[in-house]
Amino acid sequence: MGFSTSRSPSILRGPVVERASPPTAPPPSKDAGTTTLHAYRANSFNSSTTDVAPLQPFSLSSSPLQLPWLLGWFISLHLLPLVNSSCDSAAVPDAAQFAAVVCVLCYGVIYTQLLHHQTWKEITENWNLSSRRSEMSRFYVGGKVVDSVDFLRKRHWAWRLDLWPFAIMYGAWLAAIVPSLDAVDAFIVLGCLVALHILVFLFTVWSVDFKCFVQYSKANDIHQADTCKVTPAKFSGSKEIVPLHFQKLAGSSNSVDAEEIYFDFRKQRFIYSKEKNTFFKLPYPSKEKIGYYLKNTGYGTEAKVVAATENWGRNVFEYPQPTFSKLMKEQIMEPFFVFQVFCVGLWCLDDYWYYSLFTLFMLFMFESTMAKSRLKTLSELRRVKVDSQTLMVYRCGKWVKMSGTELLPGYVVSIGRSTDQSGENKSVPADMLILAGSAIVNEAILTGESTPQWKVSVMGRGIEENLSPRRDKANVLFGGTKILQHTPDKTFHMKTPDGGCVAVVLRTGFETSQGKLMRTILFSTERVTANSWESGLFILFLVVFALIAAGYVLKKGLEDPTRSKYKLFLSCSLIITSVIPPELPMELSIAVNTSLIALARRGIYCTEPFRIPFAGKVDICCFDKTGTLTSDDMEFSGVGGLTDNEDLETDISKFPWRTLEILASCHALVFVDNKLTSFLVVLKLQII
Repeated sequence: MGFSTSRSPSILRGPVVERASPPTAPPPSKDAGTTTLHAYRANSFNSSTTDVAPLQPFSLSSSPLQLPWLLGWFISLHLLPLVNSSCDSAAVPDAAQFAAVVCVLCYGVIYTQLLHHQTWKEITENWNLSSRRSEMSRFYVGGKVVDSVDFLRKRHWAWRLDLWPFAIMYGAWLAAIVPSLDAVDAFIVLGCLVALHILVFLFTVWSVDFKCFVQYSKANDIHQADTCKVTPAKFSGSKEIVPLHFQKLAGSSNSVDAEEIYFDFRKQRFIYSKEKNTFFKLPYPSKEKIGYYLKNTGYGTEAKVVAATENWGRNVFEYPQPTFSKLMKEQIMEPFFVFQVFCVGLWCLDDYWYYSLFTLFMLFMFESTMAKSRLKTLSELRRVKVDSQTLMVYRCGKWVKMSGTELLPGYVVSIGRSTDQSGENKSVPADMLILAGSAIVNEAILTGESTPQWKVSVMGRGIEENLSPRRDKANVLFGGTKILQHTPDKTFHMKTPDGGCVAVVLRTGFETSQGKLMRTILFSTERVTANSWESGLFILFLVVFALIAAGYVLKKGLEDPTRSKYKLFLSCSLIITSVIPPELPMELSIAVNTSLIALARRGIYCTEPFRIPFAGKVDICCFDKTGTLTSDDMEFSGVGGLTDNEDLETDISKFPWRTLEILASCHALVFVDNKLTSFLVVLKLQII
């Protein structure tokens, strides 16, 4: 029996081709408003479309082209009369002219949409879809990795909320503020606008939800989305925005079922199920019946091999190596660092040039040191990779040599002890179920236990039993472990050419035990920065008093008409920002770098340096392994319970024969490199 590819169309798929064409829109129902909302895909409208949405009543959300008129009408009737009453009328533009300027700016945004090959109907539909919220835009997965998925569609650059509102504000500043105020006051207003624009941009970096609000719109249907916001399960990391992939399945006659929709989140693939209307993880053949594995003979044709390769990919740990510039960008985009740079800018405006530039230089030096330390640690992690040892694989009815990085779930392989040029044992490249033979394995890389484990085949199990990942650990060779000794089974119906154990591959890549460990290190929790909530609360407490002081200075300064408003604004800003000492981030960086150096000398690497202060709060440590803090050396003292007294019997000649048989048979002593190896207590009993 070969490894079947017809069990589920979602498990094995054909080669990647272009995205499937959208399904034909259904005819409009009686509820035309609802039908037109879901009848079309975005960017799929054309002039020959016959299903036209009914006209909507006049409202702000019925058409985006009404917004410029409403905005200009509001400014001309309400805002400009107030400006005219408080300023010289000769210095302020006419209300109608200013409203026309605003309308031209807004229509410029819409004109870019028309240049982007969008029709009036497309603009209206996109506006309506982005303003409506639907339950279909979110799927609750409820798994161990992903909690929910939100469908999003990336806005055109002209519709992004961090661009067109500020374009209007800059135009309003140029048309109204510049003619009505002096140069100093006008540039103060411009500085506030630029600071607000920069702050909005920074919030798109700091907050995933804010970035979705500004740069994306809600998609009510999965076919209208091109991106999704993934909310992980609790204690599984932070939210991420990932692309949504549409892939056509080759060989499918049904155009509706020929498309597979999926997204990749932290080295795991989640596929959309039309039947259950939710996402599920890419399945692996790791929970089938025992009889299914015993009858498995691998892939019989090259077409099945190609389909499996497209489905699961290569057996490698692929994660991008971050560059120094990328890590440095993460460091300098942190809120604390940005605030310090802002303070340095204020000091420069107040003529503190030397102190400001020296502080800025020190900030960049410490942050670059931190980025270099992180880069070194992440480079150490990249050394962990799948062993590329050559294995014998039963493929297309014959045994062939193949690299461990080319293994696929369902392959039948011959696995045994293998060493490199230095004599070091090579690791198992994937999770495998032993079908015939036995092996002694060192699993220290996964469990920390130096005692070898004995792995046996599943031939003695019932063929109708399902394989259990927890119960059947004694039958599985886990990826990353090292085989110390193996014994083939010559009675099995498949004969291996190199005398290895027959095994079937269960999981590859990041789904193996070693891959899950790497995924935990890389993606388990969100990044922690130096500013904790305690320091934030302390700073907030100081800001309250700083605002009171700045308000008092501002009030007294405005009472003096001869005082420079520029200096007054600068003084108030310095009062507010002075509550955070400029040396605080440098002091934190020095402390963390000192801890990193001390840990590195002891062979301990930290991927997130700012977790070290959290470790300093620990006052209780719990260890579950003997030998971590205590000695694991044991000595044989004797056997108790042979007589009524509590004395231990140490003379073996006085032991009952039945006691000797029991003690001699209950052990797992094995020879590895002509040395006895087993649990320590068993080694001490070998004197019997």
